[in-house]
Amino acid sequence: MTRPLAARAALALALTWASPASALFPERYVACKEERAKGSEAFEAPPDPSQPRPLPRRGPPALLEVAPLIVIDVPTPGLVPSGHKEVGALAEAPAPLFESTNDYRCIGLPRGKAGISRVVGAPPGTRFRDHPYPTSWVETNMRAAATFALTEVAPSLIRTLARGVPASLEPWQKLERLRLRSSAALALADLGEPSAKAPILSLVVERQEADYPGFWEDGVDALGRLDPPGAHDYAVRSLERFASTPDHDTREDNQMRKLLPLLLRPDPAALKALKAVHLQIDPKLSGSGHASCLVFAARVRAGDAPLRAELAKELSTDLRTNRSAVCFSQAMAAVFPGEDPDELDALLLRHRYRELLSLVRGMKEKDARGVADARFEPARAKLRAWLVKRAGDPDIVKDESDRRFDPVDRVVHLALGAALGDSAAHKDLISTIIDPKDDGIAPFIGASAALDLGLAGAADAAAKRLSLSLSVHTDRRSSEPWARRGWVTVTEHVELIDRLAARGDARFALGLLDRQIHAREATALLLARKKPKQACAVVARAASGAEEHAIQDALWALSILGSSCAAELEALFTDPSATAAARGMALEALAMLREPAIASALAVDPPKDTIRPARQRARIIASSPE
Repeated sequence: MTRPLAARAALALALTWASPASALFPERYVACKEERAKGSEAFEAPPDPSQPRPLPRRGPPALLEVAPLIVIDVPTPGLVPSGHKEVGALAEAPAPLFESTNDYRCIGLPRGKAGISRVVGAPPGTRFRDHPYPTSWVETNMRAAATFALTEVAPSLIRTLARGVPASLEPWQKLERLRLRSSAALALADLGEPSAKAPILSLVVERQEADYPGFWEDGVDALGRLDPPGAHDYAVRSLERFASTPDHDTREDNQMRKLLPLLLRPDPAALKALKAVHLQIDPKLSGSGHASCLVFAARVRAGDAPLRAELAKELSTDLRTNRSAVCFSQAMAAVFPGEDPDELDALLLRHRYRELLSLVRGMKEKDARGVADARFEPARAKLRAWLVKRAGDPDIVKDESDRRFDPVDRVVHLALGAALGDSAAHKDLISTIIDPKDDGIAPFIGASAALDLGLAGAADAAAKRLSLSLSVHTDRRSSEPWARRGWVTVTEHVELIDRLAARGDARFALGLLDRQIHAREATALLLARKKPKQACAVVARAASGAEEHAIQDALWALSILGSSCAAELEALFTDPSATAAARGMALEALAMLREPAIASALAVDPPKDTIRPARQRARIIASSPE
């Protein structure tokens, strides 16, 4: 490969800064490798006298001389793939980063923590044995550190985030530096590190007018999760900057769409800036496009009372203006968010089930706090009557052959009825949630609604739904995009897992076995923070009903809980009714913990071994140092 072609290839690789969705979990068949280093600590099982012992290997003939082995496996700062020395690199080489061939993906956590810390803290230009793309490997370790709440790496992440990008670097080198800074910002947001607020804001300001907007977007996402007030203030300053420029260009339009969701509180400064920007993109304020609609909604959230009154009147009648028709979805969500009983008539007129759910939940929470409001009972009575009237409509009646049927509206309809005392609706809702034949998203939304409303049996039904998702593929059938929280994609599965975890229900750990990779990733992050005592038993009991990939991911993630899972894992490994995938991965997980009880299992090699690959990996895991 010629140098120009190599440079172009490196540049293309550097441009792919987003980590793949499956990067968190290792593939077991490539995770563990035989140790190459001698003298490392070994996990030795007592010899089995019934098994034949291998003959000693013969050495080389005396006339032959063994050539010296040149091992290129130590970090060399200042060297990049093209062979050119990087400006500003360390003068001396740091110590070797790996004493073992295997890292956390093989040996699990917490044994792999030290290796993660070394990789994340490595200086620029460090090379890693068996990892030809160092930047990707550092990013992978950053994500692991963030997912598993390794707060000890926060200083290293902050150093990476604050590290400058010398102008003398080649373009692909600059992009790799930016990838690492962007990933460090996301990791620090996941860790909730308060000292990272200022450097993340500096990164966002630095990148706001630069090329490659993905780095800026990652910084904004991290800032919004770690420091919402600071993100609000930055959004206001950005809008003021947009308003001061003569032309509203494409860059500003794209950035504005990312910044508007950060404006969550009434603010005169924000409102003034929003009005100025609105006049730039839509001088007649007629709702001329999607961007204008987003600004209408943001102005309402920022405290524009006159605009809210105008839109409320338009949305409550026949949508007689262009802006009320074009901006219906954005305006309805902002003007009628389901926070006050006075919104009820408009919500019923427009069949806004999600907002009705918020309204009923809010009234129930205020009742629990003893907040008296004379409007509550009339509102509930009106809603009950409307639900009865709507029960026969084609979008609510369960008829799969009718294209007007909407299963999501139906489950929320049932949840509202159950919250208002309809026992038949309550029974129907629970049946829908736990129906194994329903492979859509409606059962998950119904389960989340039942938990939000505090319905009887909601937690058990939600856990049952999660257990069904181990074997039932979810057919989403929805055009709405999923939201994101850093590296986590927030699906309907994840929303339900979040709610169970917030209640302190250890059954959220069933998400580790979910067929959906996004659910497994989100659950691993929650597991590292919640660390429920019952999680080991929950996962071990359900493991045999899951797919092999999910079992491997789940039991590997349980290593974060350490020896507290040993008894459940040993019971799973010795359970003759468990699947081979579950028994094999249980053995690997026990090897990660270096449990003495598995020494005999590692010493044997049965002729008809259903878990042979797992047994071989377990031997490597147990004997690997660190």
